[in-house]
Amino acid sequence: MADTLPIQHRTSRVQNLHVNEVGFSSTLFVGDLVRFDPRSSALAVQREIPRYDGREGELSQYPIFSVDIPELLPAEQVELVIQHRDSSIMCSTVKVDSISTASMVQIGRLGSARAVSRVKNIREKLTGLQTL
Repeated sequence: MADTLPIQHRTSRVQNLHVNEVGFSSTLFVGDLVRFDPRSSALAVQREIPRYDGREGELSQYPIFSVDIPELLPAEQVELVIQHRDSSIMCSTVKVDSISTASMVQIGRLGSARAVSRVKNIREKLTGLQTL
């Protein structure tokens, strides 16, 4: 990954920014950013009867948290020509309900991003029980 942004001076102007919630390894970033590399690991355990033995939080016992994720490469070379007619990007209002789980909202330039979110859901439902 490159450690610098290409030289291209532009100004982002946002008159109003409304964000309700930012959570779980996520970011609201205003300005230029060379690299964004958030990671989130979550284990969600839900049981009809809330009975836990204390071992559920050991992420190493679930392969999803340790498997290598291959880097995605473009299928083919793409040639891109950009002509900026103005040195500013202008926007009146940006409204965001939620930024969650290894994601971002950014106003500005970004060199590269690689976000990883791994979630293991465990749902244990009891069947065949008699109701009282």
